Amino acid sequence: MLAEKHILLYFRDANLSSLLAEYLHSHGVASTMLDINSNIVTALLSDNYHVLLMELDPSIPSHLSDLRAIRLVSDRLPLLMIASADTSAQMAIDAYQCGADIVLRRPFSLEELWYRLQGCFRLYAVFERQIRPMSYDIGSWHFDVENRALYNAQGQKVTQLTPIETKILDLLYSYVGTYVSRTLILRSVWHHDFSSHSGSLDVYITRLRNLLARQQGVSIVAIRSLGYRLVLPR
Repeated sequence: MLAEKHILLYFRDANLSSLLAEYLHSHGVASTMLDINSNIVTALLSDNYHVLLMELDPSIPSHLSDLRAIRLVSDRLPLLMIASADTSAQMAIDAYQCGADIVLRRPFSLEELWYRLQGCFRLYAVFERQIRPMSYDIGSWHFDVENRALYNAQGQKVTQLTPIETKILDLLYSYVGTYVSRTLILRSVWHHDFSSHSGSLDVYITRLRNLLARQQGVSIVAIRSLGYRLVLPR
């Protein structure tokens, strides 16, 4: 569903960024506007995005170094760059070589941008299928993501999970070895309406924590002021 998409906007031109945010909102897509002076890498690590939409301007030499830094932390996030009218063909080629997926030169229509974004969403979906397994082991239990169920070592069903419990546990597992921020979990599960579900998240985390605690060495640990970490036996 398009309402589940989340795009990071990274532009020096605040007016353009606002225009794009309004357009995306009208199409049911969430967006976050990041100031050009902010750290793009930190922003990417703190939340879950489906597309990065940023500018390519010959007057900003740091854009190519930004691209390289972005690809060091996220080599799969679709990246669409909007180039100024005076961007040379060589700079566009350099952007592709540094990791851009699409370079769209001004002027362009919003309709064209929308269909370019559709291509980015499809690319993201392909990457998701490639990197996210549909089942895996959590301790001695087997987690079947597709069927939303946990099974013990004998193949007997331990419990049937709700769709939200499944999403949260799947997200925690994908970040094993580090932590998942509360904001990332809330946005990933509740999307646009995430701000009103902080209390609900606490309830679901408690339920999952109590469930997984039935296994030795498996736990969900709260990292103060940061988020949660899934701990598995060594």
